[in-house]
Amino acid sequence: MTTDEFNLRASACLGGRGWMTRLAAITGVHYATVKRWASGELVVPAYACALIELLEVVPEAMRPERFHRQARRAA
Repeated sequence: MTTDEFNLRASACLGGRGWMTRLAAITGVHYATVKRWASGELVVPAYACALIELLEVVPEAMRPERFHRQARRAA
């Protein structure tokens, strides 16, 4: 997966704006590391690509709250 493809697909899977913060929290890596992946400074590791590929096939409603742009608030 190219850097551009990773950025596009990760953003789509993780709700757009703020996707790097969510990906850092999900994977347990520092935000700066995800930012380096997104910029192409570091090669995106296979596990991060695999996570994005898995998210693409899991319906959004079935994903844990931490994968969503904003956690749903109780009414």
